Amino acid sequence: MSAKLAIIACVPLLVLAVVAGVFLYSCEDDWCFVMEWQKVKAADSFERCLSLGFPVAESSPRQCKAGSRSFTEILETPENESSLPAVSSDGRIRIDLPAQNALIESPLRVSGEAKGSWYFEGTFPVRLLDANGSVLAAFPVAAKGEWMTPEFVPFEGELKFATPKTKTGILVLSKDNPSGLAEHDAFVSIPLRFAVYQGAKGPLRTILLYYYKEANDLDASGKPACTSRGLFPVERTIALSKTPITDTVKLFLAGMLTPEEEKSGITTEYPLPEFTFRSASLTRGTLTLQFDDPLNRTQGGACRSTILKSQIETTARQFSGVKDVVFVPEHLFQP
Repeated sequence: MSAKLAIIACVPLLVLAVVAGVFLYSCEDDWCFVMEWQKVKAADSFERCLSLGFPVAESSPRQCKAGSRSFTEILETPENESSLPAVSSDGRIRIDLPAQNALIESPLRVSGEAKGSWYFEGTFPVRLLDANGSVLAAFPVAAKGEWMTPEFVPFEGELKFATPKTKTGILVLSKDNPSGLAEHDAFVSIPLRFAVYQGAKGPLRTILLYYYKEANDLDASGKPACTSRGLFPVERTIALSKTPITDTVKLFLAGMLTPEEEKSGITTEYPLPEFTFRSASLTRGTLTLQFDDPLNRTQGGACRSTILKSQIETTARQFSGVKDVVFVPEHLFQP
């Protein structure tokens, strides 16, 4: 009899526990978060993780950790600032290469300087991740000098990696932390773009075509200055081939801007009537580009010819190995 009474007495408690559990699990308002697992469940972004009071690693960008999950702060890159060097939030490491959002390919050169406390036994770890978080390569970067100092010490390294499956990735430079304690962790994450990556139908190459944006090239009087400040890159994707320079120049000359690019103020005179591309040859750092211009469409004023020439020149210089660009015949792009 007493056993039955005990069971009957427990039933309301069990019902109450179930109701409370369902309520706590389904509640999405901060006022009812009384258990740690509720906060972990609710954290779905860096901002939300931060608002719930979870610890934040002072890295660049910052990371908030909720349980076993980590959320990275998304930092917007202002227009025309993609070449800015990366610096940690506490200023203990500065990265010269690669720049933020740089277009990279293997081997990747990494260089900069870091305070001595960033190293351990003269090195610190670096990882290259694709957009899915898969590690493409990991290696230690070595100090170029005595590292046991509070001052900045230069570092340099080179990273080889296989063709990634995503268009973008992240380079993570971490403070060496032999203690393993989370409070001693620090890192810098640099967003990057892969020049070559594996597409659904085969390997692809990301290229930049430099056109002109007058709003970026105005002098004190508000008139076009006709300088390289006005060059503006637009991103395109082409099939991977053995002639990337030729393929890129041909695509550039087509001058196909999107409606969004035109609306933003990007312009181009290309394609020019009867101006045709003949060949490209790279010898000892000098790229020779040969064209036909029977109607002299590349001439007509110093400002105009300078802009037309610099657009092709800068587009060609994005390829490794190209140090100088020579145009044939010589009368092209004359005032």
